[in-house]
Amino acid sequence: MKKVMISQPMKCRSNEEIIAEREPVVKELLEKGYETIDTVFADSPEEAQNKPVWYLSKSIEAMSTVDAMYFMEGWEEARGCKLEHQIAEAYGIEIIAD
Repeated sequence: MKKVMISQPMKCRSNEEIIAEREPVVKELLEKGYETIDTVFADSPEEAQNKPVWYLSKSIEAMSTVDAMYFMEGWEEARGCKLEHQIAEAYGIEIIAD
């Protein structure tokens, strides 16, 4: 089974909201034969000077373990999602867009 990571806008959303938004996508991807990895991370550590960069670093680390990236609606407007998309393109990770 191929592994996929979901990229979605997360700014100003709780972990619960993020998980709820991706549930239908996870189901759809499973039906298509993909295993979705969990990238809803716990809170950043206190020593993180720039929390968005800390979260992005965790996402990039997770990208190293997947076969494909799924980009949810609105990714084009989210700074982190745009960077993840550029990385996927640059490193030949399959891109699935909403």
